[in-house]
Amino acid sequence: MLALTALLFAAVLPFSQSIINKSSMYMKFRGGYNIDLSNSPAARVDTVDIPDELFIPFCYSTFNFSQLKVADGQKVQKGEILAIDPENYNLPILASMTGIVELGETSIKISNLSSSGQAEIPNTSGISKLVQMGAWRYFTDAFSKKTAKTEKPDGIILKLVDLDSYVMTSQLELIGNVDDLCKGIDSLAELAENAKIIIVISNKQAKSAEIKPKTFAGKGNIELVTIPDKYGQDNSALLADKAGFTPYQNIWSVSTQGVFAVDSVINKGQFCVDLMFSFAGPGVKEPRYMKAPVGYPIDKLLDQDKVIEEPARIISGGVLSGRTIDISEKGLAHDTIGVTVLSDSPKRKFLKFAMLGMDDMRFSKKMTTALGGEIRACIQCGYCQEVCPAGLMPDLLHKILYAKDLDRAEVSGLQKCVRCGLCSYICVSKIDLTEEFIQAQDHIAAEHAEHAAHEAAKAKEQEQEAV
Repeated sequence: MLALTALLFAAVLPFSQSIINKSSMYMKFRGGYNIDLSNSPAARVDTVDIPDELFIPFCYSTFNFSQLKVADGQKVQKGEILAIDPENYNLPILASMTGIVELGETSIKISNLSSSGQAEIPNTSGISKLVQMGAWRYFTDAFSKKTAKTEKPDGIILKLVDLDSYVMTSQLELIGNVDDLCKGIDSLAELAENAKIIIVISNKQAKSAEIKPKTFAGKGNIELVTIPDKYGQDNSALLADKAGFTPYQNIWSVSTQGVFAVDSVINKGQFCVDLMFSFAGPGVKEPRYMKAPVGYPIDKLLDQDKVIEEPARIISGGVLSGRTIDISEKGLAHDTIGVTVLSDSPKRKFLKFAMLGMDDMRFSKKMTTALGGEIRACIQCGYCQEVCPAGLMPDLLHKILYAKDLDRAEVSGLQKCVRCGLCSYICVSKIDLTEEFIQAQDHIAAEHAEHAAHEAAKAKEQEQEAV
């Protein structure tokens, strides 16, 4: 095993100057932006009471657990496989508690819940064990953000920080202890063999001595990188690009929780069936971090004693990179890292188009999801260029895409967009630039795939003619 005694919460241990110099050679940062959000969670983790039932979703994000492994009325043990996603390396969804299964249209309900009992540990090892015991949900492809490939990686971006609002990965001390973190990194290093591992922390973590390296002597495949404390700089695609990786490589992105999950599975033989997430935002009465089983009822989480009674938008994940929770969803999905409740007034403000008053978004960092009914043409203010961590010119790309010139957009760097959402947030004209860029990227990717398939078919036809 590749030993790693890299991280200690000790202010007396100085950084290795050679590592800092090595990291700074390719890590040049720009852009990024931190929004000012009220109601940050308290620095503790509250464990929820056992609910009456759980609702584990079939489909969400990039997952579709369409292949069932249980029957209606069947009793399942904690950790037992309920269904798998055949399109994502047979990634399983596990029973987060012992109980009785009831199949629904959008979710698997488990009732008669009990915390006792556990499924048999699978007789596998390595990556296969991580997949079967639920830890692979924390592994994504650094560039595409889809489920990571289960082959040996060419590199790993190990993010010990997440600068989007409130999410749990920035609170190391609440998740576990540093010894377990180091053991998890050891196990990752063994799985990755000779792949380069980039450990990413923020300047704030470095200066506060939250994380300090003890030694990396003889560990040439592990590098430490510190990044500015601005949202956008922690994007895995941006970090992978700056580290010299390409989208054609198999680059894993692993969060802090993912490292602890690796330790739990590999070293302790524990299933990953619980969620640790932030529950915060302007619409929450008592913001906190929480621990709950996958499928915990959303309505129980958002009942009247926890949420301010006013129109609200519920977001799973970070405010800028998360997704709106649909009203039809009953339980928390297994990729939940945060639940943010925002005030959301749908009313149109009189003469809003005139941009009157100091409450205008140009004079505030306070987060709102209200557009006030006003979306107007780009005014070339340049704010989107200032905040873009990828160094793009979103306003120029917007004009190019408005002219439906995908070729020019691609040449102008559209594929470098990391979908952080900052350009949409900062835009005073309230143009949804991020969504526009995502659709264009997907369209270009589809065109390339179609062209590649056509060329492959053409080559095969020529080969057959030659025979």
